[in-house]
Amino acid sequence: MTTFKWEVKKSTIGAINKVQLETNPIQEPLNYFFSGIKPEEYPRLLHQVNNKTGYENNITGMTFSGDLDPCDPPFPEGKLEIYHQVFGEQFIDEKCFFHILDAFANQLLITYQNSDNNFPEKWHNDMKDGIKNLKIINE
Repeated sequence: MTTFKWEVKKSTIGAINKVQLETNPIQEPLNYFFSGIKPEEYPRLLHQVNNKTGYENNITGMTFSGDLDPCDPPFPEGKLEIYHQVFGEQFIDEKCFFHILDAFANQLLITYQNSDNNFPEKWHNDMKDGIKNLKIINE
């Protein structure tokens, strides 16, 4: 169950990916997870999530329960962990995360379709495939 409201929208404040997640109340690790990933990395993130494997870059990441070692404490059921080097970590419901990621990835696709940042056609195709596969696993 989501205990916060969220909205994905085009950024008005020079974010690195021109898209931002707003949550109420603020969920810093989650908000900064999405803003800490460069647009060119989103196809890889979608691929990792669609395979239910963790993702990480220099400052942020996520872990599914299947990524844990046997000696690690288990996650709450149906949750995954989001973490950020500065803003800490939090557990989030997998389905909620999938919905947010779907909205964020779609907004990125729309934003960069009509932008001066010319991503290659492969990026657009990988994003579309990743979003389509995300919808399938989220059914």
